[in-house]
Amino acid sequence: ERQPLEYLSEMRQVTILFINLMIVEESSKIELCTTLQKAFDTIYTNAKSMQGCLNKIFMFDKGSTFLVIFGLPGFKHENDCAHALKAAYKMREEVLTIDRILNASIGVTTGSTFCGVVGHPHRHEYTVIGRKVNMAARLMMYYPDKVTCDSETFHHSKLHKGNFISLELKQMKGLANVGQIREYNPSTSTKDTIEE
Repeated sequence: ERQPLEYLSEMRQVTILFINLMIVEESSKIELCTTLQKAFDTIYTNAKSMQGCLNKIFMFDKGSTFLVIFGLPGFKHENDCAHALKAAYKMREEVLTIDRILNASIGVTTGSTFCGVVGHPHRHEYTVIGRKVNMAARLMMYYPDKVTCDSETFHHSKLHKGNFISLELKQMKGLANVGQIREYNPSTSTKDTIEE
């Protein structure tokens, strides 16, 4: 609409999902492409059904990673945190049924982030940047094969505390004072949950 790109940039509260998939290393290129396509379909469908936006997919030495954001302009809802956690749990359950995926780790955080256009005018992208984005990525890597979240996501989700397990705090690179980290697992019974 010929509006300046600055109009797309703002600080806003969003909920971030970083999803890491460990795929069998001995996969051929065809097997890898098939696995990634199935994973994409699963993650995209679950994100979309809960009003989230799949923002980025990339491969690096620690597997394949997806970035999903809840609460972007046009997709903001009062219960974004609950939507994000429910979508994350369902994504993880479904991608683990895909051949050649060994495990799936998802970090979920909520907070104020820069949402906007970054990069050179000829090669820019719309993304999110900030401490909570970094924290979601760290949760994904430091708490493998789980859906984990920060205190803000836990609080704002308003989900029953019996669906969460308090986890041991780990020293995460570049982060201090992260608060209580919890695993979201709605199949967990209340009696197995550490009381607050």
